[in-house]
Amino acid sequence: MNINEIDQEISRLNHLKDQVNFYGLNKLNWYERLTHIHESSSMKTEELKTTYKMFKRGLKMILTTINNTNDDINIVKWTSNLGHFYISGFVELENNKFVYFSIEDLRGSCKFMIRECKDFKDYTGKSNNYLNIDDFGTFKDDLTQFLKRLINWMKPPGNY
Repeated sequence: MNINEIDQEISRLNHLKDQVNFYGLNKLNWYERLTHIHESSSMKTEELKTTYKMFKRGLKMILTTINNTNDDINIVKWTSNLGHFYISGFVELENNKFVYFSIEDLRGSCKFMIRECKDFKDYTGKSNNYLNIDDFGTFKDDLTQFLKRLINWMKPPGNY
């Protein structure tokens, strides 16, 4: 084999690898997509946009389930935003309790950060907490427990 034939074979194999990665990714659910390392780019890729659409549907399902199965949790509203390879948003609970969340860089070691904040414009908030995203059941349980702690915690006056 000469160098041109080797280059052609490498190109062919890279194309096959890209197809396998693409079709394999399409079989993942919204949660599995969060732990998948996304292709890096200077702009939002179709892969990232699809992950975000699926994430919104999946998070809505989780929040609805948490809301319907926990008498002490009342989720009033939530929002989300797709940034440059991250997803962030807010959750409003009854009694003017707010939560900010951020799913950090989807191109590498993705983390789900969550913290109490004072409204939908408070991006600094209180202390960061990280939820385990390695296991869906643990993630859902940790999210529920975080919301319960926030609701049940009595904030002293003038804490903000």
